[in-house]
Parts: sequence; structure tokens; C-alpha cells
Amino acid sequence: MEKLKDFLSGNKRKFITVIGILMAIIFVAGAGIYLKNMSGEKAYHYENKMEAMLAQRTIDYLDQHIVMKQEDLEEMGDTAVKTYNTILSSGINEITDEHSLAIEETINNALHTFLEDKNLADADYEVLAAGISKIILDILLTELINSELAINVNYKEEFNELTSSLQTQIRDIEERMEKLKVNATIRFNTDELQADINQAITSSLEKSKNDIYDNLNSELNHTVEKQITEAQRELANSINQDIDGVKSEITKDVINQVKDQVTGKTGNTGATGPAGPAGKDGSAGKDGADGKDGADGKDGADGKTTYIAYADDALGNGFSLTPTATSKYIGTCITAETTQPTDPKRYSNWQLTGRDGADGKDGADGKDGADGKDGADGKTTYIAYADDAKGTGFSLTPTETSKYVGTCITDAATQPKEADQYSNWQEYRSYIMTVTTDEHGESTLHIR
Repeated sequence: MEKLKDFLSGNKRKFITVIGILMAIIFVAGAGIYLKNMSGEKAYHYENKMEAMLAQRTIDYLDQHIVMKQEDLEEMGDTAVKTYNTILSSGINEITDEHSLAIEETINNALHTFLEDKNLADADYEVLAAGISKIILDILLTELINSELAINVNYKEEFNELTSSLQTQIRDIEERMEKLKVNATIRFNTDELQADINQAITSSLEKSKNDIYDNLNSELNHTVEKQITEAQRELANSINQDIDGVKSEITKDVINQVKDQVTGKTGNTGATGPAGPAGKDGSAGKDGADGKDGADGKDGADGKTTYIAYADDALGNGFSLTPTATSKYIGTCITAETTQPTDPKRYSNWQLTGRDGADGKDGADGKDGADGKDGADGKTTYIAYADDAKGTGFSLTPTETSKYVGTCITDAATQPKEADQYSNWQEYRSYIMTVTTDEHGESTLHIR
């Protein structure tokens, strides 16, 4: 940390942390930016592009996983920016588990404020809060790597310490999110899931119906075309037979006379005679004989039905055709059968319904162990707390300001209450972090 004191040039020397330097670099390079809402109006003013990007990434992440009002999404984006700035102004040189958990608690409290009507489980809130916390730490790590500190040899040790702690916390959050996602149902509650299932069933039935209609139309068209072709063939055969019969009745002499008339010289065309009177309408022709019935069309393919069943897990254990108290999963069976199959193996695509499981049974009390042997009389080590290594702010229990712990080894039967009786004061924490929530439900992370 001593090397950081040389970061600023000139006579005035100032202690500054890696986070503090990073914040100075960001805000010097930044410019005021407005984040626009859906209507195009300015929603929030941010000091630099990084804050605006953090807010937008938070909004996009939530919009992918949960249905929220636009103004609530913007509030959550602003909460992420405020938390990010709290870290920048904290003066810490590494990100620990305590920091990550405090960040997630701040985001979790804000999510409860804006999602109280969604009926989400605790795991849902936790996985959403973890995702936003990861976005905050990802952006902080990116800014750190791209800053001047990455190439400044005077702060190599501090830079490596901070980046390493950030990477560790990001990996821990990713692992925790994977575990939480097993039980979390982020976007859909039970009603929405059932609606999607019903929609899928309706779509499947509609497709099956259309397939049947297409098959029937194809078979019908094929049958009609076949009948027309057969009728044309029969008509052609009949006409050819009539022609053959007429030919057989015409004698050779008649054929020769016709041939002579055709081959003789053509005379002059005579004058056009007057038009003759209009002829009478001919009598209506007799109805033709009924055509033969066409061949029966082929039977269409049987339609399929989608049946639903329930189970306790994704393997089909606890199978039932109706939901039970332990049912958590829903599966489907698509078949042409007219009655619902009762064999669990016929069902697949098991999906979690989102229903809460039954409370687990309490475990039986363990047996008392055997009494240990009495030890030899000895001295007792008592522990006390203070604000510094001199015993200032002495207390027998930790307080909000205590940072040091001291010991007193004595054969006294009761704990000494004077600070000068304690020694070997050791720092057990370098900062104090608390989270407060105001009357509006807004949570604030404090690090000192």
C-alpha cells in the first residue's frame, strides 16, 4: 500500500486506493449521459458511459428473465449503478465473499420491492440478484483491466490482488447461480406454464388436423383425377367403336363416289342465294345415362392426441394421471390411441410445474455422548474487543466500530472487565460493512 502514496506527483502527497484511482480515471474520462426509456424520454442522468452501460445491461438481463414494468426495470438499473459507485468510493483493495454477499443482499432487497406481486420463490430472487451482482463485478473488472493501472508498475501488486479477488468472486457467483437455477422458475409461474402447455397442445392438435385435411384433399383429388381419366378412356373407346361400325356399313361404291366428287374439278362459285327462314328449335336431348360410381377413396391417417400426466420428478417417479400433493413435474404423450395411456414409460418431456414441495420431516434427536474426564485446573483465556490496538473503545462483545481482538490469560473465575488487563491486540477485520433500508424500501450498502 505504501507504493500507492507515490501515485500523485508534486509536493502534496495523498493516500489513495486502487479502487479510488480507478474511480478518478472513470469520472475524469466520462461525460454526462441520459438513459432513455421506451417512450424516448430521458429517464436517468449518468456521469459516464460506464454507468449508462451498467444500467442498460441490468435492464436487458432482467427483461430476458422476468416480466417487469419499464419504470421498475429502470429503477433496478439505477440501483445497480448506485451499488457500483458505492464499491468505487469504498476504498477497498480486494473483493471478498462478504462484499459479494452484501451486494447481492442490496440487489435482492430492491427486487423484492419491484417483484412483490410475482409470487416468486426465494431461489428466484437469489438467482436474479446473483446475475446482476455478476454484471457489476464484470464491468468493474473490465474497467480495471482497461485502465492505466494495468500498465503502471508502481501498483502491480495491488492491481493483481484486486483483479484476482474480482475473478474469484465472479467464478463463485457463476457456480452459485448454476446451483440456484435447479430450483428457480424465473420467467413463468404455474399459470403461465400451464398456458404455454395448453398452447403447445392446441398447436399440436391444429397441426394434426391440418395434416389430416391435407391427406384427405390429396387422396380425394387423386381419386377424382383417376375417375375422370377412366371416363375419358371409356368415352374414347365408345367413339372409336361407333366410327368402326359406320365404316363397315359404307360400301366401296359410296366411298368411290365420294372420292370422285372430292377429286373432280371445282366449278365457278354461284351467286349467293337469299337467306332461308330460321329453322325450328330442336327438341331437348335425352338425359345421358348415370356415370358409374367412382372407387372408394383410401382411409386418411388417424389423428394423434396429446395426453398429460404428472410425476414427482423428471424421471416419472410418483406417476399419476392427475396432480397429487407431491407432483412437481408434468409430462406429455402424443399418440393415436383414443384412451389415455397409463404406462409412465409412454410419457416424456417432463417439465417442472413450479409447485412448492412438501416440508421435510424433522430429524430424530441424537444420543447424548459420554461425559468427558475432568481436566486439571488451569488458566482461562478471555477475549475482548476494541477499536484499535491500544484498547480504545474497549468492550467484552464486538461492536459496530470494533476492529481488534485482545486476550487475557488468568486463573480468575470471572472475565476481567478492565482494558489494561488485556494484551496481544490483533486486527480481525480491516473494514466495517452494513446494509440499511429506508422507509421507501431502498437499501444502501455502507463500507467504512
